[in-house]
Amino acid sequence: MKNTFAMAKLFSGTLLFILCGIMLTGCATTDTLSGQTMANKDLPTPDMSDAASCEQVGYACFQKAGDMHVLNVESGNNDNSGNREQMQKLFARSVELLDHSLLLLKEQKTNHGTNEHRVCLKMAWVCQGAKVFYPDEPRLYQAYYEKAIRYLTLYLKKHQAESPTEYADLEYQLAYLYFLTGEEEKAFQMADKAWGDGNHNRWNQMFWHWLKNCLVEKKMQAKNLPPLPPLPPPPTLRDRLLFPLNLVPDVLSNTLVYVVWSPCVIGEMLVSDEPAWGIMCIFSWPYGLLFSSAVGVHDAWCGIPFWDPSILESGKKRLGPPSSYEYFHDEAP
Repeated sequence: MKNTFAMAKLFSGTLLFILCGIMLTGCATTDTLSGQTMANKDLPTPDMSDAASCEQVGYACFQKAGDMHVLNVESGNNDNSGNREQMQKLFARSVELLDHSLLLLKEQKTNHGTNEHRVCLKMAWVCQGAKVFYPDEPRLYQAYYEKAIRYLTLYLKKHQAESPTEYADLEYQLAYLYFLTGEEEKAFQMADKAWGDGNHNRWNQMFWHWLKNCLVEKKMQAKNLPPLPPLPPPPTLRDRLLFPLNLVPDVLSNTLVYVVWSPCVIGEMLVSDEPAWGIMCIFSWPYGLLFSSAVGVHDAWCGIPFWDPSILESGKKRLGPPSSYEYFHDEAP
């Protein structure tokens, strides 16, 4: 009976592993085919007298260049000079068409401001990706960064008397471009302004970490960015003496929270755009159980009561960043 049960467990585990492999292979194949379709798609000829046509085809050139880059990386063919030259031509054409679209919009007497706003955003997004296509030519990708900076600066200056909340997205893009060009003071000040004007979502994680480093290491002063969280008080002698009594309750509470909370996180990952992470978490679940027990030991050593386990705070952060951002969290909004 025991042997039969063991064989059943082994068979079910093997079947689950095979099914997960098929799912992962299917997802990867679908993504690759989708990327190949986009990379091989013919682009329409833009109407050089129409701003909207230049905008659409220009951004499509950038998307096609990006899809080609992804396919090259996935196939290990990233050093192909012919492909790189083609991607660079598409990228340069993208900037050229967006540039022409903005020129046409400025010449139109009936130009609606939102059109120019939208094309400026696309110009910023495209130019921020210049290093991907010119990795060995720093002067060239820096020139693209500076080109987008000029457009955004002029546009924001023209609308500086209007409501700043409507232009917070452009302020953020400008701050990120300053960051890419190494202009730290301008990047920090513009990011601070963008946050104050209401841009609280979709911040680049690397940029967010850099901003926090400016607050922590460089002691830069922000007017609008959230403050750093207060440091936890150091463990006291009483906490150390109570360690033997707190050890078992803290380990049990952290483990229990992990057992209850982890299915929610795994489920969230499985229904996301990248379900493979959820499948990986299923296989690594036992290791998470050990980790939660170790967190309980740490809580007992630091005097944290069992009714406020640290693993619970990690779960809150994983299920989504706080909407208020009372403090500067490690996860970017």
